[in-house]
Amino acid sequence: ETTALAGAQLQRELQDMIRNADARLINTQFLPAGAEEQPPRVRIRTQLRGDTEDLLDLVYNIEQARPFLFVDQMSVRSTSRRTAGRSARVRARRTAARKQQTQGELTIRLDIFGYALGGGK
Repeated sequence: ETTALAGAQLQRELQDMIRNADARLINTQFLPAGAEEQPPRVRIRTQLRGDTEDLLDLVYNIEQARPFLFVDQMSVRSTSRRTAGRSARVRARRTAARKQQTQGELTIRLDIFGYALGGGK
């Protein structure tokens, strides 16, 4: 396989893992590998939304993947906002229904890589 084909396969597998973890995929991006890497690394950056259980399920699925996959970087942010002051409380009441739907939701960004073995450029 070429690194491009391996990257496309990794994206598909990662999308399936995210779906199986009940998280929502926001986007994926194929990251370029260094020319000097042997074997070449296939790197994907993905952003998703879910709760802590979704994240744990996804990380477990990545850990169990064959061929091996590695989490290079992880960023986790809460999607809920802090409310402060009277005007913030007013806005919070207006959007209470929306906040209930996203309560406990996280925005997660992962850089994941694996190795393209036996392939060319």
